[in-house]
Amino acid sequence: MTADQPAPCRDAPESLATVLIADDRADDRRLLRVILERMGHRVVEAANGQQALELAQLSVPDLVMSDILMPVMDGFSLCRKLQEDVALRHVPFVFVTATYGELRYQEFASELGAARVLLKPFDAQALRDLVLDVLKQGAPLDATQRLGRLNESEFHERHAQAVNWKLGEKVNELESANASLRASEARTQTLLKAVVQTISKMVETRDPYTIGHELRVGELAVAIGRSLGYSSDKLEGLRMAGYLHDVGKIAVPSDILISLVA
Repeated sequence: MTADQPAPCRDAPESLATVLIADDRADDRRLLRVILERMGHRVVEAANGQQALELAQLSVPDLVMSDILMPVMDGFSLCRKLQEDVALRHVPFVFVTATYGELRYQEFASELGAARVLLKPFDAQALRDLVLDVLKQGAPLDATQRLGRLNESEFHERHAQAVNWKLGEKVNELESANASLRASEARTQTLLKAVVQTISKMVETRDPYTIGHELRVGELAVAIGRSLGYSSDKLEGLRMAGYLHDVGKIAVPSDILISLVA
């Protein structure tokens, strides 16, 4: 078998293959393992790209399925390392990712030598069809030409771009999520204040002789808290507590409240 010759094609779908899975998420590895083992394949697991590379060098698998975002060594680097190894470049490589689904990432994956990109989430049938097809087709034949077009310097540049693009997207997503969270918190605070003020007014209607008392207690509590250097959140909590300190009056009959004042 030459360096760029693909692994022998498998004529029977039930033919046993050794599939190396690289993913830092145990649950994702378990899902792949269950489906692949039900197909009759042997599964070897790795928690990162470096571990996967070492396992592949010890025993050559028939297929590598790898996540992209992983510690120690990511999927892009793992694919590159396998392509550089003449004993491993014939092994078909499939990226399994929920993060790098955009076309520009899939093009980079193809340039690295990946046979396919499987996007998460996926259904079992889609995975089965892909595995059967990739095992039959084998790896791309042009590893030497591909390595020549994407030299070490070019790889590092494209790799850094891919990581930076995704990092920027994640930062934007996080900022958007934080903005939504702040807006949600603001709406919740507004609703809470409205509820507290409504309850405070209900208390006042039960005891007309102390109208405005709850509000005064709340503002007095805030003034004391401010003098003690409390944060704005704690001051707001004191205000709400002051408004509600007589909430128990709601359950006391009006004639009893009036008689107590009299």
